[in-house]
Amino acid sequence: MEKIYTPIANVVVAFILTLGALHGTGTLVPNHSYATVNYDDGYKKIGVISSEDIFTEVLIELEGRQLLNGDLEDALKWIAENSGENEQERKSITYKTGLTVTASAGVSWVGSESPFKLSTESVNLKSTNARPLTPDSISDSLQAMFNKAKAERTLNSEQALSYGLAPSQSFLLSKLIAAIAN
Repeated sequence: MEKIYTPIANVVVAFILTLGALHGTGTLVPNHSYATVNYDDGYKKIGVISSEDIFTEVLIELEGRQLLNGDLEDALKWIAENSGENEQERKSITYKTGLTVTASAGVSWVGSESPFKLSTESVNLKSTNARPLTPDSISDSLQAMFNKAKAERTLNSEQALSYGLAPSQSFLLSKLIAAIAN
């Protein structure tokens, strides 16, 4: 058996001590920050999430003609502009037969690879002779949809997202290079 010469032994000991120190400080712990969204139609890799928010989309049409395509704020403004000057007028207004309101709300993420919107709530309203829509009924339905999406944001995010390592990263090599560079 050959003896390990002192310079080689020093390198081996230094390497083992360095790995031990890196592991002890948590540097070698994998960083599970790469997000994948799981939804009804499948999944989408969105990367490292930089922001999460609630979104709303509202479409108001009258007999196929688009009157508004915007978010909740735009819709509430449109309703206010098209529902009379005062509270008394607003309560007496009913919208024409054929007015439809289609809306959705949910969680949106901006990731390092792509943004993604997950619809969790929706509203579909149609004004008919038997059941005409009023400004208050539309506003209340849209506000309830938004409030539910906002209240359940954390739960929906936890259920829809899974975290792992970035797919193209070699964990050990990248951590060692980063540790040596610092």
